[in-house]
Amino acid sequence: MDKFLEKKGVFEYISSGKILDLGCGNNNFDIINFAERGFLIDAVDKDLSNISFIKKQKNKNINAILGLMEEFKPKPNEYSLIIVNNSLPFVSSKEKVKEIINNLSNALVANGFIYLTLFGQKDEWNKDRSMSFFTQEEGLNLLDNLGLRRYFISTEEGYGKTIKGGMKYWQIHKFLYRR
Repeated sequence: MDKFLEKKGVFEYISSGKILDLGCGNNNFDIINFAERGFLIDAVDKDLSNISFIKKQKNKNINAILGLMEEFKPKPNEYSLIIVNNSLPFVSSKEKVKEIINNLSNALVANGFIYLTLFGQKDEWNKDRSMSFFTQEEGLNLLDNLGLRRYFISTEEGYGKTIKGGMKYWQIHKFLYRR
């Protein structure tokens, strides 16, 4: 994630402030790297083992928060960067996903960035009713209507590993927007 954001030039615009990683998962190396660069991090995840790993790092710049992303209520104008990578699809209600994204857009500071991913209709898991799936157009309409500016958009498809090591067909819409 850090390399992706670096490659897209995000850190040319933000060099300090707060970062929210909502649904941070077990990819904690980016969080640690951001903290070592001087950012203050709020890392939110529902999995106690992920939060415990982060807390073991004992980095004063990282605030590890155990909780559901659906219940996390960010303050307005708080974050320079918000990351929601491969987490929103695990919220079953598309309306709830839209509500979360709306709340996150309000939490961005002026010129702040939000990076999020949504799983597409062609994703192999698309029959799972406990998850949500969007077309790229739905994602674009949602973000465009929040008054955010498009910075980078892509859709990636193909076979790849899941976090548990199995293979599946992915369709992931990636959105990087700026306030």
